[in-house]
Amino acid sequence: MTAFLEALAESIVASRIPLQEAAIILPNKRAKRMLLLAIANNYDKPVFAPAIFTIDDFMERLSPLECLDKVTLMVKLYELYRKNFDSKSVDEVFTWAPAFVDDI
Repeated sequence: MTAFLEALAESIVASRIPLQEAAIILPNKRAKRMLLLAIANNYDKPVFAPAIFTIDDFMERLSPLECLDKVTLMVKLYELYRKNFDSKSVDEVFTWAPAFVDDI
């Protein structure tokens, strides 16, 4: 992925588009950090960085819906699970709930 981000940074710099007018969407925060570093390595002096969003942040900005925090999602998941599967154990659900919430 680093080679791709370095090539992307070189392409952005070569395009001569003012960085402060650019917006880039990447899959995650790690890719965002790596791209910012790659862009900075292409300049000898400080420059304004482009707007870089993760796909999640970008979709959240576009949507009028509110994103719920992880704890709230896990509690709602437990309530639904208990209602549909007659499970009374929070421990049973919370062993796999964090991974499930991270995947949705």
